[in-house]
Formats: sequence, C-alpha cells, structure tokens
Amino acid sequence: MASNFAFYPQSLTTLFTVGATTITFSMTLQLSGGTGTLGLTSGNYQVSGARLANTGTSHVQVMFTAGGTPALNTTNGFPVLSGTVETFRCQGLPVVQMLCLAGSTTVWITSGEGL
Repeated sequence: MASNFAFYPQSLTTLFTVGATTITFSMTLQLSGGTGTLGLTSGNYQVSGARLANTGTSHVQVMFTAGGTPALNTTNGFPVLSGTVETFRCQGLPVVQMLCLAGSTTVWITSGEGL
C-alpha cells in the first residue's frame, strides 16, 4: 500500500563521502525521550523510509538490503544522480549500501516515515 503522507524525518541525518569502496550503513529510527509520532518512547526501530540527498558531483550506486547481502558492486543497485534528492520506501530493508563509480561524492541519509 502506498504512503499517503509526506516524508517525516525521525533520525539524525548522516553525511557520507562515498568513493570506490562500498559503504554499508544500518538505518534505524533513533528515538530518545519524547513520544514522536509512533507512540514510542525510546530505542532503535526498523525504518520504513529513507531520504538520500546526493549533493556531490558524481552519481552514486545504491542498494537497500536486509543485512548487506547481496553485496553492492558495479553491476547491481540503482543510481542516484548527482545534485538530486530522492525518498525511498525500504520497509524490511534497513541496510543501505553505496558505491561511487567515478571519483567521489557526498550523500546525506535521513531515516523516517512516509514518502
């Protein structure tokens, strides 16, 4: 079922410099105190969405997985173009892998809910 609400960030934004070596990042909703919109008080929970902002000058290959398998390489995954911001539904796939095929680039990732 498609989301019917806008993306709502529910974690700290993490900055990565992505190069020729694959970066693997495990995303969680990082709640600390308060109740947020999920009715939870604290802890780490599986995310259902991720916002990626590629603010660098090179494209980045991206793959969401359940635990880092299969490994991202030059022939799988999907591109996130330079200078773009995209939001993805990744329920059940809390690990994001990134690889820059030419040079390096800067990617910001925020975990949250919605699209």
